[in-house]
Amino acid sequence: PTNQHKEKKMIVEKLKVIMEELAAATEDAEKCETGNASAGRRLRKISMNAIKELKELRAVILEQSKQ
Repeated sequence: PTNQHKEKKMIVEKLKVIMEELAAATEDAEKCETGNASAGRRLRKISMNAIKELKELRAVILEQSKQ
């Protein structure tokens, strides 16, 4: 496979990982809605991590589009 093909696969894999992490946070989101403060803290941490990972993914996509 070409390098560009590997980058596309990497983008898909990164996106899948981010989506899985967010999906796993559903239980904490439900607990947060019922007033569980600890679940809210975990959810905020997961959200900030997802933002960071999405920004990194965006940079990879942008770099690929320049090639």
